[in-house]
Amino acid sequence: MTKKYKVHIDTKSPDFQLLNHEEKDCCLDSFKGKWLVLFFYPKDTTPSSIRQLTHFSKAEEEFKKRDAEAVGVSRNLPKSHVNVIHKHNLQVTLLSDPGRDAILKYNAWGKKNNQGKGFVGVKRTTYIIDPDGVVKFRFKHIKIASHIDEILEKLDELQNSSDTKEN
Repeated sequence: MTKKYKVHIDTKSPDFQLLNHEEKDCCLDSFKGKWLVLFFYPKDTTPSSIRQLTHFSKAEEEFKKRDAEAVGVSRNLPKSHVNVIHKHNLQVTLLSDPGRDAILKYNAWGKKNNQGKGFVGVKRTTYIIDPDGVVKFRFKHIKIASHIDEILEKLDELQNSSDTKEN
């Protein structure tokens, strides 16, 4: 049976230790001192995931302006991440979670539906974590086309106020 976790807004973000696409260890503290946009996606090779990764990559400068870094997590191994990064000229850090450690801690695993077929897998989920490692927002219902704009808007709002809500 899979252990159930619950991530709460305004609480310490769950720690993780995962390999990045360069096979270097990354943990939550690796991003301390800046805003972290931690996003979970199903697979490196699906068209929708490639579109999502491309959107995050193109927004890298906008994240930098906000002292934020976008980091993607999937079950793919680092070699797969390297391949997708090179093939699509991406500028985004990708973390490998084949054992689903972070995926489970961040509630990004569950029932999904694709063309009427139900299955269990990685659910597109994005968290905004402040420079002190505190969860400030969670996006659960993601539309890839507008997601970056929603994140940037929420980052601006969070950086200018203490308002934290969940969509």
